[in-house]
Amino acid sequence: MDIIGNWGYGVEIPQRYFTYQQINALIHRCGLQIVLELKDIELYDHLPLLKRVTNKKYQIVLLLKHE
Repeated sequence: MDIIGNWGYGVEIPQRYFTYQQINALIHRCGLQIVLELKDIELYDHLPLLKRVTNKKYQIVLLLKHE
């Protein structure tokens, strides 16, 4: 989705992504706390073509707060 979302904007895509464990470690190193976590989100239900080529397990939204 990085490539699709940034197509035409000239954004460089490093194609390196955090694992869930790396995200959590970074959050804690920064002194943040997860307030709300939404996983397996169907962001593209309204776009049948994108829904077929995306995997909801890669969609996550985190609400963070400073501890």
